[in-house]
Formats: sequence, structure tokens, C-alpha cells
Amino acid sequence: MSLSVPLLIPSSPTKKNSCEVVRMLLDYVVQTLEDDFLAKRSINALHDSIAKATLSCDEQFPRVREVIKWLFSAIMKSTVQKETREAARERDELIRMVSIFQRMLSLALEVDRSPALNSAKLSLELFHMLISDIPLRAHRTLLLESLQSKVLRCKLLEHLLDYACPLKTPLPMSLSLLLHFLKYCTLAPDPLDGTERWQRWEELLNLLWMLLLSYNKAMEGYLCNSVSEQRGSLGNSVYKPDDMISKPAIRDAVEAFLSRSKADLGQALPLHVEESLSYLQDHLLDVCQG
Repeated sequence: MSLSVPLLIPSSPTKKNSCEVVRMLLDYVVQTLEDDFLAKRSINALHDSIAKATLSCDEQFPRVREVIKWLFSAIMKSTVQKETREAARERDELIRMVSIFQRMLSLALEVDRSPALNSAKLSLELFHMLISDIPLRAHRTLLLESLQSKVLRCKLLEHLLDYACPLKTPLPMSLSLLLHFLKYCTLAPDPLDGTERWQRWEELLNLLWMLLLSYNKAMEGYLCNSVSEQRGSLGNSVYKPDDMISKPAIRDAVEAFLSRSKADLGQALPLHVEESLSYLQDHLLDVCQG
């Protein structure tokens, strides 16, 4: 089976329902890939699966890169705001395509039975696409929220936040690194924010929340193993020395975030953003080691 699907994501369809037809074709292709993946996995024969032949990060990464390009094309077009009913239908179909492409990336992540290595490759590819296209917040949000793999989301968030952090650190992914990002990261303003510049601080907080929740899964021991290895696993927590954060360090990072945002805006953050920050602080205080 070839992955050479004639993918055309029209910005202005000349034929009614052309987006729907493309989406249905893609859905059929990916469902076939998934069904075969499950069947081959059940007999420990993923090396003979269609996904291995078409979406292997080890053997077919140029094809995986094409999937990522299709994904970004769908994301960019789905965030174009138009008021017509036909445009709304097209946007719905494009968002469905985004989900389909994410399913393909999930297969690419798992089919080589090395999700930790594959997530490093895929996250870097996604990251470079993000920063090269200078996307809007809407693009980042849709990409991150549609990612089906939490390990991939964790890796991508780590790249994005490191990129937004002027003070680099050798810390590996850990709760200490999350505090470092909270203390020093500053996102670029979004062109659509206008006078509501507080939105970039809200986005930063949302990214930190997403990173924490994704990393929590890693600490349960799930993210370094393939799906087949996860079955029957009890999910034992895995903590590292850099996860041993202190209450003073948490409060210091939160105060730094508030101070930096106030210096940028000239006033306090909106109440709902401060509440979200307070919840994050409480969560970290609950899990801190001292």
C-alpha cells in the first residue's frame, strides 16, 4: 500500500464538498493503516505492517515529513476566519483532517517500537515547522491540542518553551525545568492581540500547564515504552533528582512570573489568569519534595 495519497487541501474549493471528499479518502486510508497495525501488533508482527512500510521514522522519514507538511497546511487553512456557511463547513472538514494526520503521526511514533527516539525526531520536525512559518497562536494551539501522543506533546512543548527562554539551562525535562520556564520564558506577542497584550502571558501559562500534565504521564513510566509494552504496566512513577523542587523555589518562580507580566503590561494580569497561576502553584506545592 502506498502513502502517495493525492492530497489537495483547497483554499477555495471549485467543487462543492471537495474538502469532504478528500477527508473521507484520508479517513479510509488511515483506518486501514490502524486496523492493520492492531492486527499485526496482536501477533507481534509490526515489522510486517503497512504502517512500518509507509510511516516508519527509521525507514520512511521523508514520507513522515510529508505528513507533517500536510498537517500544517490543514492547520493554517482551518484557522482562516471567514463568515460564509460554506467556509465554516470547509473549516470543519479541515479540522477533521488535522485529527486524521495526527493519527498518522501516532502510528509513526509507535510502529518502530521506539517512541522515545521517534518522539525526538518528530518533535524537532514539528518545532522547526512552527518557528519557520511564524504561526499565530491559533496555529500553535490547534497543533498542540490535536496531538494524540502525550510524549510528543511534552517534547514539542519543551522545544517551544526553551526557544522562548532567554536564559538557557542544561536541565533535562523535569519539574526544575518547568520552574525555570515559569521564571524566565517570554512569548512573542501575537499580531491579533491588539491592546490585549495579557493574552501572551495567558498562553505561556497554558503551555506550562500542558507541559506539566504531559510530563506527569512521563513520571508514571508510560511515555518511554511502546504501546505494546504499556499493556499490563502498573505505571510506576519515575522521579529524577531534578524533580525534587522546594516550596521556596516554587513561590520564587511564581513571583517572578507575576513581576515580569506586570512590568510588561503596566498592570496586574486579568483575574482568571492569576487564578490559573494560583492553581498551578498549588499543584506544584502538592507534589514538591521539600
